[in-house]
Amino acid sequence: MANLVVGKIKAIIKSPLFWVLLVCGLWEIFYYSHTFSVMYPDSASYDSTYSGSITRGIIDPFRVPIYPIFIKIVKFFFGNGDVLSKVVVAQCILFFVSIILFYAAIKKVTNKKWLTVVLSLLYGCLPHIINWNMLMLTESISTIETVGILYLTVSFLKKAKAKTAIAISVLTLITVLTRPAMIFLLPIYLLFWIIKIVITKKRDRKEYYVGFCASVISILAIIGYCFGLFVQHGAFGLSYVSAMNKTWMVALSGVEMDTSMPEMLEIAKNESPENVYRALRKQYSDDEIDRFVSKTIKKNKNEYMMFLANKFASTSNISFGDVYTEDNKEDIVGAINDVSFLNFGTVYAIVACGIVSILYSLFRRKTIDWVIAFLIGFIFCNVFLSVFMAPFETARLCVVSIPVLLLLAAYWVNVFVYKDKKLRLEEDILSKKASKKLEKLINKYFKEATSDTKIQFFRYLFVGGLAAVVNVGSLFILKENGVNLIVANVIAFTLGLIVNYLLSRKFVFAKEKMKNGLFEFITYAVIGVVGLLLDTLFVWLFTESFGLWYMLSKVISTGLVFIWNFTGRKVLYIIANRFKEGEECQKNDRKSKKS
Repeated sequence: MANLVVGKIKAIIKSPLFWVLLVCGLWEIFYYSHTFSVMYPDSASYDSTYSGSITRGIIDPFRVPIYPIFIKIVKFFFGNGDVLSKVVVAQCILFFVSIILFYAAIKKVTNKKWLTVVLSLLYGCLPHIINWNMLMLTESISTIETVGILYLTVSFLKKAKAKTAIAISVLTLITVLTRPAMIFLLPIYLLFWIIKIVITKKRDRKEYYVGFCASVISILAIIGYCFGLFVQHGAFGLSYVSAMNKTWMVALSGVEMDTSMPEMLEIAKNESPENVYRALRKQYSDDEIDRFVSKTIKKNKNEYMMFLANKFASTSNISFGDVYTEDNKEDIVGAINDVSFLNFGTVYAIVACGIVSILYSLFRRKTIDWVIAFLIGFIFCNVFLSVFMAPFETARLCVVSIPVLLLLAAYWVNVFVYKDKKLRLEEDILSKKASKKLEKLINKYFKEATSDTKIQFFRYLFVGGLAAVVNVGSLFILKENGVNLIVANVIAFTLGLIVNYLLSRKFVFAKEKMKNGLFEFITYAVIGVVGLLLDTLFVWLFTESFGLWYMLSKVISTGLVFIWNFTGRKVLYIIANRFKEGEECQKNDRKSKKS
């Protein structure tokens, strides 16, 4: 037993990962001992957000829930005193775990130990990354989440697994609800699943279907959250921050504000750029502010584009990543912090080279390298949003791209320097065969009449989703106009039922629809009435008995009733078709007897 333990200890000590963690740990102890964290204005707002239960539908207009929930978990386990230091400790522990994940991700894209060790040390020691662990801001957690996404994505590209696809979608959803600017991940993954479904052989598509469905669920969850914000605060989105940044950017640009709204113009002129949105919000709705800002941009299109171009050019010499912690002992850490790891100009060049590489492979060789496509897509979207959609702190907003750049460097060195084809995840994508597959899939899943239950269920997701929008939207409109909850729910459900029937008859059960349309609608409605009773029961039960917000109750109820509606209607058509087949058999028997 003792020999076994000693052997394992020796194996651990010989592992390069052990020395990476040791060096990173010692450096971080030195770095953190020479710096102190500061409560920035944003820090207090994260701590004070969501004082009530989120299941009651409480949605903060400026803060998405994940980071405030993380702070509350820390307070739950370690107490309410000195929250900042406890959050910092928790972030440092999670970051140390992320070094292991990053090391594992690098190992999956290169077989060179020295490259894996060097890049892992960079990730674990760079002040541009580790300084955020000392602050109560989302940068630390979102960087850790990004490393998790990188690891899962590379793992999936190496070997497709359904559980990895689900994990990617779940972590993506969490990341977006930590940092709304990361919403670009949702369309990136959705496009990836669709392309893979098209070009992959039928027997190998299971994992991509799972990933697609998981991404759709994540997108629906985000839409539901946005709808909740609209219900409570009158703005459809993840937070007010995007609208505030847009207004701030226009105010910073110095262009002439729209004169068709003189009252709003007067307020905008008398406020500093960072306060324009809040001042307008006191008197006007988000729609009115958005119209005012959009008209201003449209009126001064050329001037505003020039402002964005100048902003883009001015960032080229700025350090990519930023350092917010302050030196509390000597100038050593301060001197290290001042050394620029990368600047935006270099990153622009990297992105440009990556895009050229992707396009060359795509149109010349009819292939795509998934690792390069994902990493370049991530960096491009993050930089684009940070430069063109945010009024300030561009470097801070791009910190999540630093581990992505390090992983990209490892992959490029392995592929282009060492020319290791085994680790190159390249795949044919634009062949004629793929185009025919795409056309065939579109016809199969969206156009042709079918009796295949799986395809019908897939179509019913869209039909049921549209009907649910009508249902939930009608409930909101009626309830907000003073109609009783039960009455409003009945009316909303009926409207949704009509939409559901018409679209289902046309697109879902077109091959199985009955000749007698009236009888079909009546039986369809009977199933709907049962669904209505279940829906009303669920809404009442979740709202009154479990204390959930009525809109959250409605969303849960809609999902449960959706399953009942599809199953009931499918069974209805199966019975009708068997009855129809029985009648035809009887007719044939009669004809044969007569003959």
